[in-house]
Amino acid sequence: SFGLANGDGYNGDCCKTNDDCRDACIRGVCNGPAAPGNTGSCKKGYKGLGNGDGPLNACCASDDDCQSACIRSRCTAP
Repeated sequence: SFGLANGDGYNGDCCKTNDDCRDACIRGVCNGPAAPGNTGSCKKGYKGLGNGDGPLNACCASDDDCQSACIRSRCTAP
């Protein structure tokens, strides 16, 4: 969603403008509804650090925060 202006960003997704989100982009993060199947909170302490050690369901800003990939602001399984 980031920078594409598709209006499909869910709560917690990274965004550039409001056009990236289903609702609004606040300080680079979409607010509004959670993605289907993405309920509950993510594991804190990894987002934005770029250490590459984020486990499954850790909060993330980019792939650099995770052992694997960052999808919808959560780390996927390695």
